[in-house]
Formats: sequence, structure tokens, C-alpha cells
Amino acid sequence: MKRIIFGFILLITGMAYGQSLVLADGRAIQKGWAALTAGGTACASGSAVTTSQTVGFDVSAGIPKNHTIQLVVTGGPATCTAQLCGSIDGGTTWGSLSGDQTCTSSVMFHVDARPALMVKVSLSALTGGTSPTVMPIYVGGR
Repeated sequence: MKRIIFGFILLITGMAYGQSLVLADGRAIQKGWAALTAGGTACASGSAVTTSQTVGFDVSAGIPKNHTIQLVVTGGPATCTAQLCGSIDGGTTWGSLSGDQTCTSSVMFHVDARPALMVKVSLSALTGGTSPTVMPIYVGGR
């Protein structure tokens, strides 16, 4: 019981501060990124962080194959399209794990049975609204 409570406290703390976390039993990996503020090229190759892409997050310690993304959207964008991107070569080449996901309001989506060593979130469109932002939160598991 103490382990469960301690694990829950660590998970909540990690989520609040956008930190990565691997639970003691290795089942889940969590990551929060800074808000994205512009559309760009979906799942662009390379490691550059832009206003349309998060930094690649190394998940090789757990090699998750099931992924959940929550996109917290503010500013009421007229169009918003996001993808979960994955890499199996250390972040040199990226491909879409999820396909296009509409995000004109906050949304959660799931990707199953698609292992990756690194993940990132990419916006291919973000227009309209009042200074719209999209804050991605990731949880991956086996």
C-alpha cells in the first residue's frame, strides 16, 4: 500500500512539473512538454525544437508500445492538427505513430501496438483563435 501511495505521489508531482517518470515496476513513462504555439511540418526529421514540435523524449528505458497523449488547448483555435511522432534510430528519422488528430479543443487520444525508442508531438496546423497554445502530456506503457 505504501508503494502505491508513493508511486501515486511521484506521478502527480511529475505531471505537475512536466518531468519524466518511470515507475518502479517499469510499466509507465510520463512526460509533459511546454506549450506549442504554431503549426509546421508534421514529424519533421532532426532534433530541432520549434514552436510546432516538442523535443524528442527518450523512452528506450521502457520501450513503450502503447501511448496516450492529452492535448490541453487554449485560445480557441479555428484549426489544429497534431501527431504523435516516433523514432527508432535515436531521433534522426521520425514517423507518425498516430496520424492526424484534430485538436481545436482539448483532446486525448491513444496509439496501441506501435513501439518507439523516442517520441515527440508535432503540430502541422494551428490557426485562428486568440494566441492559441497546445500543451502535450504523454504517458507510454507496455
